[in-house]
Amino acid sequence: MLDKFYRMVGIVSPRRQLNELKAFVDQYVESDTEDLVPLAAKVAGYRTLFESKNIRVGEPVEYLTEKPAIMTRMEDFVRDMSKTADELDIEAAHVWLYTLRAANAIAKNSKEADEFRQLATDMWKQLRLAAPDTPDPAFEPDVFSS
Repeated sequence: MLDKFYRMVGIVSPRRQLNELKAFVDQYVESDTEDLVPLAAKVAGYRTLFESKNIRVGEPVEYLTEKPAIMTRMEDFVRDMSKTADELDIEAAHVWLYTLRAANAIAKNSKEADEFRQLATDMWKQLRLAAPDTPDPAFEPDVFSS
């Protein structure tokens, strides 16, 4: 019932966010690492883009604490992209959206924080496997490695 209310007002419930993230991660785990190489490169490119605009996705918990509106901005960005961009761009943007959602749950110390942390860790682990030679040592947001 609450999920229906959330959808009506444009809010995605934490449980639904977890289910979406789990499906996303399961897709990566089932993929060949080589298939994820283009995505990992795109994700790294988006990080460079976001951080050039002072959106500190590499330190998501701290950034969300300072600028909580970034969640809405990122959701709008991904929604707008899904209308015109190609699949790879949309998927790369989703990686950062899910990263921020997980960081948001951690920052708020929600009851789902541990689940979000584990799923985000798994997502980034798969991306790291696809990009072992990425020169950026901070490819993976630190918050998910603990």
